[in-house]
Amino acid sequence: MTLYSINMTIPMVIISEPSNIIINKIIDLLPSITLITGGLWGVYKYIQEKNRNFYLNILENVYGPLFEELVIMEYMRKHLINAEKDQFEVDKAPFIQLGKTEKTKKDEDLETLIYDLDNKIKEVIKNSNLAYAPKDLVVLLKAYMFLDEIKNMPKFNYEEEKDKIQKAIRRNVIMGYSKYRKKIRITRYITILQFLHY
Repeated sequence: MTLYSINMTIPMVIISEPSNIIINKIIDLLPSITLITGGLWGVYKYIQEKNRNFYLNILENVYGPLFEELVIMEYMRKHLINAEKDQFEVDKAPFIQLGKTEKTKKDEDLETLIYDLDNKIKEVIKNSNLAYAPKDLVVLLKAYMFLDEIKNMPKFNYEEEKDKIQKAIRRNVIMGYSKYRKKIRITRYITILQFLHY
C-alpha cells in the first residue's frame, strides 16, 4: 500500500514542476504586460481624443453653421411650397433667396434681402480654417463663390452650373454633418426631414 502511494506522488511532483515554472514566468511578466497594455491604451485614448477634437472643430466651424442655414431654408421651403408649390422644390431651387419689397418716400420699390445662404457661405469661408475642412466641400464652396466672376463668359451656362453646384453643396453638407456627428459619437440628431415633420 505504501509503495503504491509513493509511486503516485512521484509523477505528481514531476507534472507540477513545469507548471510552477510557467506560472512563475507569467507572474514575472505580468507587470511588464500590464505596463505595455496600459501604455498602448493611453496612446489609443490620446489619438481618439485628438481625432474627436479635430472632428468637433470641423463640425462646429464648417458643417454646423451651414447645416443650420439649410434647416432654416427648408423651414421656409415648407411654407413657400404651400404658396407656390412648383417654384420652390429642391430640384428647381436648391438654395432659396428671400427678400422683401418696400415702398420708399420717392415711391420706388426697394428690395432688401431677408435670407441669403450665399452670405453664410462667405462667412464660413472667411471665418473658418478651411485647411481642416474636407477638400470636396472646400472645392465646392470656392467654386460656388467664383461663379459670379465668370458668369458673363461666352458659352457658359451660369444658371445650370450654379444649380449643379448648389445641389452638390446641399448634399455634401447634409452628409458631412451626419458623418461628423457620428464620428464624435453624437448619434441623436435631428435631420432636415425630421425637422419638417414636427
